[in-house]
Amino acid sequence: TTMATTTTTPTAANTTTATTAPTSTTTAFPTTMTTAASSTSTIASSSTTTTVALTTTTAPATTAATASPQEGQMNLTFSLTDAFNPALSNSTSQDFKDLSVKVKGKIDPFFKKTYAGFSRSRVVRFWAGSTGVEMDMIFNSPVSVPSATVAQSDLRAAASQFNISIIPGSINAIKLISGGAPNTSVCLPALLLALSVLYLFTMEYLG
Repeated sequence: TTMATTTTTPTAANTTTATTAPTSTTTAFPTTMTTAASSTSTIASSSTTTTVALTTTTAPATTAATASPQEGQMNLTFSLTDAFNPALSNSTSQDFKDLSVKVKGKIDPFFKKTYAGFSRSRVVRFWAGSTGVEMDMIFNSPVSVPSATVAQSDLRAAASQFNISIIPGSINAIKLISGGAPNTSVCLPALLLALSVLYLFTMEYLG
């Protein structure tokens, strides 16, 4: 009776231990492999899209209008009633560009309508004292440039039409010859007359 009881007990213990251990080892592999592949694939695709989106900006070029030796030129200055904005001292500022476009948009059409030889203009500068404006008015040839007196008078008479608050009495014009030098030929007759009068007066006084 004692030997039968001893043989039955070890058989039950062996069966339970061998079956449980392999099941726990097999489950761990698929879970780890699937997660790693999904994560890597998503990051690579997002990175590529961002790189393509960040591309190219081009700055526009600007051209200043200057007179050639074959063209004529008039220098024009006037003042606006507007308070001066310090940003207008910088010709690259947006305020300078905006006011230049506004001023040219009013002055250029008047010159084209009034003077047949007018070609184009450029704003040279703005200065403080309300807001002062200096412009170069370019003509097709020196002979097509009106006299400074005529241009000044025409502009003062039309100032109220420009809708940019020009002070009429501040308008001044100087006719230039090629190269930008003032045209002094209009002063020569007056100079000769003055010299003649001075000569006659001197001769009368000495005689």
